[in-house]
Amino acid sequence: MEMTGSKNRKVVSLVFGLVALFLPLINCKKEESKNSNNVEKSTVSGVVLFVVGNVQSGSKKIKPGDIISENESIQTGKNSACDLQIKESDSGIVMRMKSESSFVLKMMVVNGKQIPSTIVSVGSTMVNVSGKLKSGENFQVVTPTQTAGVRGTKFEVNVAKDGSTSLAVAEGKVVSRVRIAEAEDLPMEIQEKSITISSIQKNLEAQEQVLEAGQKTVISKAQTDKILKETGLGESIKQIQLASKSGAPNSDDVQKAVATLDKQNQVAGKENPAIAKSTKDNGTSKVENTPSGDIQAKLKEFTELIAIEKQKLETQNSATLTGAVKERNAKSEDVLIKRIEQITGKSFETLILKSGKKVRGVIFLENNQYYVVTPDGQETYKEEEADGVEL
Repeated sequence: MEMTGSKNRKVVSLVFGLVALFLPLINCKKEESKNSNNVEKSTVSGVVLFVVGNVQSGSKKIKPGDIISENESIQTGKNSACDLQIKESDSGIVMRMKSESSFVLKMMVVNGKQIPSTIVSVGSTMVNVSGKLKSGENFQVVTPTQTAGVRGTKFEVNVAKDGSTSLAVAEGKVVSRVRIAEAEDLPMEIQEKSITISSIQKNLEAQEQVLEAGQKTVISKAQTDKILKETGLGESIKQIQLASKSGAPNSDDVQKAVATLDKQNQVAGKENPAIAKSTKDNGTSKVENTPSGDIQAKLKEFTELIAIEKQKLETQNSATLTGAVKERNAKSEDVLIKRIEQITGKSFETLILKSGKKVRGVIFLENNQYYVVTPDGQETYKEEEADGVEL
């Protein structure tokens, strides 16, 4: 009995010892999982500085001083434009969204890091970074075919209706890489577990290109379509069926999706050679030089994208924020007037009201309403309120 008891005690001690040995490792893995899934979410938003024409969020008209929230889709109409500043940035990032553009601000996760991003689905945007990006600070412009990483610079992105993207750098540097939107639009849980997607993204990141001042490039939809076709990824994505169309997919959805994505692209447990070949053939684009005259003309327009001091943007009072925007625009009134005239194709005039008030701007008369476009936004008056218009 005594020998049996001694033997049992030894077994129990061994079990406890093993538990003590592996428990920290188990907890560590749990903590890693917890940290990866529950990273404190940062947000990104924009302050509207300047509006010309029809700029909307759904049915809501956008005006100077408004706050553009994360994931809020904004559209600019014909002969329209919208300037906004990234509210959370210390570097004074100001963008101009031109006519017939559509964009959304979003905090994207790239290699475990949260990066403030502007996603442009169609149209043109200019980006001006007034100050040098701080260590660890990032910002990127994302299109259906390209990711452009900012390094303190002035550049313009043009997105065609099919997603093809041209990038032109006027000053500083921009890191450009091919983007497969169809893959990055999948839930993050699927992207992280799919060896196929990870391999494609890793290979494309390795081929990123640095464009300097005076350089431009085009990434076509044909390039990304070839990668989707040659690797089989496009067909695999079409086969994925998620039970949950909104929110995070359940574990069964993730497991089935990953199996579908990786089935065609794993040969004896190794990366399919088609991935390396296709990303190499289609993962870069020709870099050309922009004529110096075009660069100088663009640089003049970039001078209009003036940032407001960050501390002024941090106010919670909308009236104070609107006042800061008006103060900013008043300092550049002449330049902004010329920009309004250029965008609308009309000259500034003065609307004389019966009350004695005079309103100077580009004037439109539609359906018995006067619309006056000024650097501070658009004002509206009934036709019966006006005495006339003078140059």
